[in-house]
Amino acid sequence: GVSVFIGLAWMAVVILLNQVTMHLQSKLEDRQQTKTDERVRKATEAISAIQVIKCYAWEEPATEKVEEARRAELLAMWRLYCLYTVSECLWSSVVPVVTAVMFASYSLLNPEEPLTAATAFTAIALLGMVQEPLFAIPGVLNVVIEALVASRRLERLLVLPEAQLPSTTCLGSFCGRDLTSEAAEAEATPAAAAGPAD
Repeated sequence: GVSVFIGLAWMAVVILLNQVTMHLQSKLEDRQQTKTDERVRKATEAISAIQVIKCYAWEEPATEKVEEARRAELLAMWRLYCLYTVSECLWSSVVPVVTAVMFASYSLLNPEEPLTAATAFTAIALLGMVQEPLFAIPGVLNVVIEALVASRRLERLLVLPEAQLPSTTCLGSFCGRDLTSEAAEAEATPAAAAGPAD
C-alpha cells in the first residue's frame, strides 16, 4: 500500500542525487584526463630530450617535473574514485534503506495489522529482483561518463588547427626558456642584418 511509496521515496532521492554526482564525475573525469595528459607529456619530453638532460645534468629537475605531474594526476584520480565510491554507496543503499523504511512505515501506518513473515519475505523477494539492475546502474553510468569525456576530448583534438612541432620545443620546460621564440628570433636576425635587396 502506501508504505511501498514511502519506501520508494529513497529511490527518488538517490535518482535526484545521481544527477549531481554525474555532473561532478564528468568534471572530475575531465580534470583527471587532463592531468594524465600533462604527466605523459612531461615524461615524453624527458625521454625525447634525455641526451640533453644528461649533458647538462638536469636529471633532478626533469625527474621533479615528472613526479610533480604524477602527484597532481594521483590527486585528481583520488578525488574521482572517492566520488565513484559515494555513488556506488548511494545505489547500494537503495534496497536495504527502501526495505527498512517500507517495513517501518507499514508498522506505523497499520498498527492493527502486524507485519507477518509471509508479507515481509514477499516484499524482500520482490526487492531482491530489483537489486541486480540497481547494482548495475553505477557501472553503466561510469562508462557513459567516460565515453562523454572521451568524445569531448576527441572533438577538441580534431578541431585544432594544424601546427608545426619542432623537436626542440620539448626542452623549454626544463631550462625555463621558450626555445621556439628564440629560434624564430635567431632566424629573423640574419634576415634583418642583410637589409633590403639591391
